Amino acid sequence: MPHHRGSSRPSSRAPRSLALLLLSPLLALLGACAAGPGSAQVTPWRDAIVAVRDQSNAAFAATNALARDNQINYAVTQPRLSEALLRPALDAPSIRAWDTALDALSSYAAAIATLVDPASSQSTGQNAAALSERIALQARSTVFTDRPGLSHAIAGVAAAIAQAHASAAARDIIAQADPAVQDLLHALRDTIAAPAADGTDTGIIATVQTNWSLRLAEVQAAYLSPSANRVELAAQYAEMLDKRDQSVQTLLDLQQSLDALALAHAQLAQGQTVDATHILAQAREYAALARDVLKDLQPAK
Repeated sequence: MPHHRGSSRPSSRAPRSLALLLLSPLLALLGACAAGPGSAQVTPWRDAIVAVRDQSNAAFAATNALARDNQINYAVTQPRLSEALLRPALDAPSIRAWDTALDALSSYAAAIATLVDPASSQSTGQNAAALSERIALQARSTVFTDRPGLSHAIAGVAAAIAQAHASAAARDIIAQADPAVQDLLHALRDTIAAPAADGTDTGIIATVQTNWSLRLAEVQAAYLSPSANRVELAAQYAEMLDKRDQSVQTLLDLQQSLDALALAHAQLAQGQTVDATHILAQAREYAALARDVLKDLQPAK
């Protein structure tokens, strides 16, 4: 995924459409659910996905706030002002792709949660092939043009459902879909930080660290001036180092949440008892911390 995303919220039309595409046919496909994970396990996992989506939006907003501060400082040194100088570090299409991927996962989880609810009674309707094709069409959306890894992972979920039978139990569907779900969550994780073939770090964390390096370099340059107030600059430098570490930590926390979602789904697929409420609580706490970082990254000019 490119490192250019916007801080503005993208249209929710695509995620809502995806939810509608996923939910109805999947519920109809699976029908009555045999023994497997209960709604008390699956529903918190679905809610945790929504919380992680919120957490990611807060972390990305902080990333854009940092980049914008650097862009303004650079723009004032240029002879002419242009839009190119102030483009967001993380653009709207990239954030839309991220959100759409998580919304696809949330819709899948919501369908499973309904199926394992003893009070639910869904009749068989559209078959697995129809559902799979709908998800596959979403995977081929132009929002994923520059993000083939996400597209491939969502298509994998579609293929897994296509291989299931209409009479399959929820646990069987979860087990069938688990490899694709793992691929999707790992693809999202790698957009945050992953080593490239040449050994260099790539991802959003690398973007954040580059932006902080620019800001720190300005203070270092000012420190060398004979007339500099070095005590004040040293204190400013130390404070910036703390903020850099906090902003990077918000993204590491997001990685941890994605890892927790992946582990919980793998456990569900293996028929293990899963309590995802801690993932939900942790994601909400991380989102609050990310918003605190965002406030700190919006100092008075």
